[in-house]
Amino acid sequence: MGWSQLYCHNALRDTPREFFVPEAYKNLAFADIEIPLNNQAKMFSPKIEGRLLDALNIK
Repeated sequence: MGWSQLYCHNALRDTPREFFVPEAYKNLAFADIEIPLNNQAKMFSPKIEGRLLDALNIK
């Protein structure tokens, strides 16, 4: 695992996703599903968020 991947993994691990999801979905905050935020927006699954963060190649 490269530095960028480790950084992304740690960022995802340390971010309390349940703070950012509707109350009804808090128990699914880390499930590998998209979570509806409103009628038009969904939160990406943790797997997709990780891939996006890794693709950014944050230094």
